[in-house]
Amino acid sequence: MENLPASFYIAKNERRSIYPFSWLFRIDRNGASAFYLAGSDVAISYGGKTYSPFPIGISGLDADAESTLPQPQVIVGNVTREVAVELESGNVLDRTCQIYLWSTQAGTAIDKGLWRIVRVAANLEAATFSLAQYGLLDCQVPSIRQERGRCPYVYGGPECLYPKTLPNAISATNPDFDPSSCDLTLNGSNGCRVHGTNEVANGRARLHPDRFGGFPGIPKGPARV
Repeated sequence: MENLPASFYIAKNERRSIYPFSWLFRIDRNGASAFYLAGSDVAISYGGKTYSPFPIGISGLDADAESTLPQPQVIVGNVTREVAVELESGNVLDRTCQIYLWSTQAGTAIDKGLWRIVRVAANLEAATFSLAQYGLLDCQVPSIRQERGRCPYVYGGPECLYPKTLPNAISATNPDFDPSSCDLTLNGSNGCRVHGTNEVANGRARLHPDRFGGFPGIPKGPARV
């Protein structure tokens, strides 16, 4: 379910404006520049960018209770041939299209997603961009190196969350413990678990080894099929 700001409901019920909403499009041109277009009669400034008025609209951006992926189409006027020139130059196709729904009364917009232009059909009057969700099969998995016994986090960083200012309260029982560093192991003499022991000794909640970034569950040994 998508949560809309209260200002959008007010704008929806507003009677004094015939067109209370406008679509905003950021269409990647060639990886280095983009078109900022508004389905509006006037330019719209949003997010530090100016969206120029242009004959552009969208259909098929629907949602249902079955989580069916929508198949939206962006229709762009082509009478003056700007779109045709870009297509002939090899731009736009397979590029991204960011969509926002702008509220005139609220003066803000909601994000309607980042899409990819997978097909283009054009004639003398208009061009139709068929959009699709990001291709998950194009994503490199895993996006980080996964190791069984070594934590990839920066010691004390926002993922680790160990407070490096804590004094060493376990020097008697753990002589190799050094709160200024971590050996990035789970059970080493200066690893994650012993850091959690020092948290408890200092009256803190034990965050470690729950914050350990390694993957101890990775199978070990030769695989047999």
